[in-house]
Amino acid sequence: MSRPIRFDGWSLDPDSGELTRDGEKIRLQDQPLQILQALLASPGRVVTREELVSRLWPRGIVDFETGLNTAMRRLRSALREDADAPRYIETLPRRGYRFIGTVDEAKPSADHELQTQLLGSGEPLSQRTDCLVIVHSPLPAEVGRRYLLVKDVTTIGRGLENDIVLASQSVSRRHTRIEFRSREVFVVDAASTNGTFINDDSKPVRDGKLQPGNVLRVGDRSFAYLCGPDLEAQHQDVMARIAMTDSTTGAASRKHLDTLLSDEIQRAQRHGRPLSLLMIGVDHAREHHSGFGELIGDATLRTFATTLHKRLRPQDRLGRYGDREFCVLMPETTLPGALKIAEELPALMAGGTASGTPPLTIAAGAVALEDNMQLADLYRVAEQSLDRSRRRSESGSES
Repeated sequence: MSRPIRFDGWSLDPDSGELTRDGEKIRLQDQPLQILQALLASPGRVVTREELVSRLWPRGIVDFETGLNTAMRRLRSALREDADAPRYIETLPRRGYRFIGTVDEAKPSADHELQTQLLGSGEPLSQRTDCLVIVHSPLPAEVGRRYLLVKDVTTIGRGLENDIVLASQSVSRRHTRIEFRSREVFVVDAASTNGTFINDDSKPVRDGKLQPGNVLRVGDRSFAYLCGPDLEAQHQDVMARIAMTDSTTGAASRKHLDTLLSDEIQRAQRHGRPLSLLMIGVDHAREHHSGFGELIGDATLRTFATTLHKRLRPQDRLGRYGDREFCVLMPETTLPGALKIAEELPALMAGGTASGTPPLTIAAGAVALEDNMQLADLYRVAEQSLDRSRRRSESGSES
């Protein structure tokens, strides 16, 4: 049974959906209840319209704008609030909503504190600095959000009764939980449908230790696990890496790829050294997304990037150029050396996709840096080379 949530004289029972004040009880409908719970979970933070739509209608509806506005009007009516002079919920046009009331902090009982001493980490609850930070989400506004792990057991799932609620059909109602045992942290999967994963492991974890810096994958969300006294510095480092990294595949982001390639062009031209760029098209990635679900599509691209990265040299850099295109930046490499990698790709990726899904069609084009070439020139010639490779592949498949 969930504890009541109290705010500004109101008491909300999350299980029954009843709002109580001065002895009067008001039962909220499901959608207004979910909106209120989402706002109360993050008082003072803007909860975007996209987050609420994803939470209320995860399968999508035609006119969700009308549905969301109707649910919000019903919630304000229950709270006896005027949208033009809000006491609890502030509207930010075209962005979302923010809870501006005061949520009462529930103080743990003596029995709970004793239980923490017996079952927890052996340290006072207030001294824990462990947290999960979202590093990948289909909702951009969620990236960077931090969840403090202050309880002995933190539950994660789609259901509203969880400590961390993820509104996604790829997440089970009760998906996984984080447990503190002595001074160690463990991930325990709750028999979820899609499994719980640590880092790039292809095998789901059932009961595994979580180490600082590990990435926890739950459905279509990924979390970085941070702990220690320098939590703010770690969080800033994670945010910096997010900006430079494609969250789906772990390759360099397009913006970071541009920076890396510009620097290498200047270095190669200044010292007269060779530089090549390999552009790779993964041409059935969309079919994996549309036919087998987003999780399979993302896993396929992640497997491709991980497999390719293992073949590359330490000085080579892999970046995501577009929706289905990747680039490999290859310093100190001539055109024949880049073409050699391109020729190895079909064999390298054989059997590298999820079971039961169509094989990926890999095409690649390469270009070597010439005098007076700049960033746009290198990309343009690489695209032309990739297009020729794709046409040859299509001609071969039709014959």
